[in-house]
Amino acid sequence: MRRILIAVALLTVLPSTAWAQRSNLYGGFAAGGYVISPPGNNDESNTTDLGLRLGYHFTNFIGIEGRLGANAHDVTNSNSNSVPDASYGGVFARFDLPFHGANVYALLGAADVSLDGHSVTDQRDATSGGIGIELYGNESTALSLEYMSYCQDSYHGLSIGFVHHFGLPSLR
Repeated sequence: MRRILIAVALLTVLPSTAWAQRSNLYGGFAAGGYVISPPGNNDESNTTDLGLRLGYHFTNFIGIEGRLGANAHDVTNSNSNSVPDASYGGVFARFDLPFHGANVYALLGAADVSLDGHSVTDQRDATSGGIGIELYGNESTALSLEYMSYCQDSYHGLSIGFVHHFGLPSLR
């Protein structure tokens, strides 16, 4: 019983001390390997994604995040067919579990994915989400590693990025 109480105490203290000095407002960018899966087509294609994010933490554990991105170059799929240009935008609820020097998070929200300028949201649900981890080098900057899935896997993949918490006063 004593070990359980110690573990619970540590899990409540460590997250709050890790975020004591961080700003609520943050932004960043990421690049990674993504898969394009057009609706009604079993022909998946690999591509490189570049994305931007901007977010705000309401508490140490809950925030909101907006994202924009696109595939970085023309690619071909396994059948040597041209792959459509992909772009996306979305708004997500963010759920954090901060630790000293690290932060584990989950995102859940809605996004719109466009392939060659045509939205796939008409053919697939807009529900999107992901999980990730941020590793902090100091109080305001971190490297991130995450998996994201947009519009029921229309566009999904793994990326690595950079996050910066801006030096604005904290409202917490």
